[in-house]
Amino acid sequence: MKVHIFHIGKVDVYPGTPIRDPNPFHKFGIGEKKSNKMKLPVSSYLIEHNGRKILIDTGWSREIAKTGAPWPLSDFAKPLLKKEDCMIRQLKKMHIDPSDLDGIWLSHLDFDHTSGLQDFTAAKSFHASAPEVKDKKFHLLRYQKNTFDMVDIQLFEFEETGIGPAGKRYDVFGDGSVVLINTPGHTDGLFSTKITAANGQYIIQAEDTVYLEKSIKEEILPGYCMSTKEAKKSVEWLKECSKDPSCLLIAGNHDPAIQPQTIWIDEKEDRPIEFHPHQ
Repeated sequence: MKVHIFHIGKVDVYPGTPIRDPNPFHKFGIGEKKSNKMKLPVSSYLIEHNGRKILIDTGWSREIAKTGAPWPLSDFAKPLLKKEDCMIRQLKKMHIDPSDLDGIWLSHLDFDHTSGLQDFTAAKSFHASAPEVKDKKFHLLRYQKNTFDMVDIQLFEFEETGIGPAGKRYDVFGDGSVVLINTPGHTDGLFSTKITAANGQYIIQAEDTVYLEKSIKEEILPGYCMSTKEAKKSVEWLKECSKDPSCLLIAGNHDPAIQPQTIWIDEKEDRPIEFHPHQ
């Protein structure tokens, strides 16, 4: 199995977005200097497994590279993107067309994770968790409908397994190799992707459960949380995972420390996980 980590441009945000601020208005730029804004990567992940290809999130679209984000998001979550960094163009370099994708799985519906969907309408299927899709009805400003309503999103239900901070998960391929762990807080239906090798080693794509490497060590919550209580439990779970010698990587979606790379994971034979940075 191969896991490819891509950077789909960056997002320009105030520090209160990745790092929870006692002043809730700072993440919107109210009372905060623009010179303090941070440029963080926006990531997407391609997983190749047994002849199947799935994409976890899409990053920014080609269109948003030209038009920018809609107001008021444009001020406190500004897309920064070169056309050649769009997910669709990066996949074309690998000779992968949208129709080659067996599924696109959306960790949650924030627009920096969904706006690229308009470039991938030819993919075979689209998926998001049931609680995530339910929440879109109540958070109309945060969830920009025009970034995901052009496709038919299939809902999946997390299974009660006792695994993860909420005790819920979803097995994508049915073999335990790629499992979506419900890590609520930032949003209710958010998942982190745990990918496990035959030897028990694993990596976690933590999405927006945490933003930065230090967020795990210092248990720093993201600035946007639907539930602070659940977010704290999710970060604590990631911290426990980080202490496990079998956990080789926890990759936050917007962490500058995580560089584009391809990770080789053998889910059949006892071989160590290999990390290969993109050139």
